[in-house]
This record gives sequence, structure tokens and C-alpha cells, in this order.
Amino acid sequence: MNIFLLPKGVVQRIDSICRNYLWDGSSDYMRVPMVSWDRVCCPKDEGGLGIRYSVTWNVAMVGKLVWWVYSKPNSLWVKWIHQVYLKGVSWQVYQPKLHLGGNWKDICRVKELLKVGYRDNVWLANVKGYEVGSGYEWLRKKEQKVGWTKLVWNSWCIPKHNFLNWLMLKECLPVRDRLCRHVIIDEDVCCICMNVSETVKHLFRECSYVRLLLDKAAERLHIPRPSGNALIWIGRRKWSRAKTMVCLFVFLAVHYNVWQQRNRVRLEGVIARPDCIVEQIIQMLKVRVWQTRLQLNTDEIGWYSQIV
Repeated sequence: MNIFLLPKGVVQRIDSICRNYLWDGSSDYMRVPMVSWDRVCCPKDEGGLGIRYSVTWNVAMVGKLVWWVYSKPNSLWVKWIHQVYLKGVSWQVYQPKLHLGGNWKDICRVKELLKVGYRDNVWLANVKGYEVGSGYEWLRKKEQKVGWTKLVWNSWCIPKHNFLNWLMLKECLPVRDRLCRHVIIDEDVCCICMNVSETVKHLFRECSYVRLLLDKAAERLHIPRPSGNALIWIGRRKWSRAKTMVCLFVFLAVHYNVWQQRNRVRLEGVIARPDCIVEQIIQMLKVRVWQTRLQLNTDEIGWYSQIV
């Protein structure tokens, strides 16, 4: 990838292996993924996972060779390029002849893709010059930023809880309403309450079982039950970092368990009591606080002791 534009089929296969591993842990995943790969490859603050899109990354890496021709006239390779290919023609306006090799044409094609960046002095005015990361950032498609990145992606919480809540906030979980719209199933009624359509909003906020679970969690934390999306609500509180992390941990775990219980009802026809789920989450919280040595002030110690 440093010196060649790989064949499109090869790069797509690399992305395919990465995509399949993300959703299934193997390279043989054949179902439609819950989130499209171009959205997964967006940075986390734009709602993605920050995985690099191989096609764009390959172009950005070959862009380093383009930069060398611009900026390293004393390099032996650049001297050879001028002697064999450019022959006195400015690199900015140079166009390769038809009979020249494919690798050189690829470098010239990348030069055309990055030409605006050089012309606008994005890299020429930079002390560090061209960097592959900045080239990738310049080339990639930008998406609108989201406001919940730090609420979901924090290293203090459990990764599988983070991932499930990411899917929930993107409304990409395979709830029955979505499956019905894709003509995969015939009925979209909620698996738990069996009353109304099972949407992401209903399943995680409005279902009678979920409301009871949220009430139990808020009561245990000695806070009001969050209105709307629990994570967004917590993020708007002017709490200390420690209290915010504890509450986020609990409600990320609550959402994860809602999805687990929904699937358990669908597959086994049984469901756990809300107070049992909350007690399990609190036990996990105690272990996490002990593992990370979370720093609590005097008021927070009193509040935390009432929780556990």
C-alpha cells in the first residue's frame, strides 16, 4: 500500500474480511451487516468506529510518493523521476504518456486526486509536510458529527455494552419493526410486552418492562428516572466525572440487558425480573470500581455506599 495502488478487488476483499470479522468473528459472514461499512469507517465523533477504509487509505499512502516528488529534489529516487519521466516539466501540470508503466500512472492519478490539497497549501504550508493521516482525512467523505461519542465510547465501561449502545443510538439493531420493513418477518409487535410495534425507541424507553427496569436502576442510583434517551440525559447533568461514569456504567448495562432479555423472550419464552437484573449490574459496578480504583470525594463516597 505504500508504493502501489492495489487492485480494486484485492482492497475490497481486505475490507470484506474486516467487515465480516467485526460482525461475526470470522471471514465467512454472509448476512447483511447492521451498519454499512462506509458508516463504520467514519470517525467515532461522526458516529462510526474509526476503522480505516482501505481504498482511501491506499490512496493516502501512495500520496507520500507524490509529496516526495514535490518536496525532496535531492532524493536519488526523485532525481531519477525527473530524469526519466518529468524531463523539465513541472510536477504540478505533468501528465503521463500512454505507453508508461501502470505503477507510475497510479502515482500520477493520486497526484491529481491530491492536487487541490497541494494547491491550497494544505501540506505545502505545513512544517511537517504531507502525512498519510492528514491525506486520509482530506480524502475521506465527511459525515455530520454526533453529540454522544464520549458517552458511549469511554474506556471505563464494558466494551460489549459500548458496542450495543452504539448500535442502539444509530437505530441499527434488528428490532422487529426494522425486520418487518425489510420483509424478513410478518409481525412487528414487541417481543416483551406484545402490545405495540417493536421500534428502538419503544424497546429501550417505552416498553412497560423497560420502564420498570429504568425505574429500578434510577432508584438504586438515587437519581430521577432519565427522560428520553438515558445516556443523553446523563450527559447533560452537571455531575462530577466519577458520578457520571457510575451512572453511565449502570445505564449502558441496563440497555445491554434489555436487548439480552428481548432475545431471551423471543427464543426461550422467559424473562428475568428487573430487580434481579439491577442487582447483577450493581455487582458488576462494584468489581469495576475496585478494578479501576475510581477516585471518589467525600460526598460521592456517601452516595456510592448507599448504592452498593
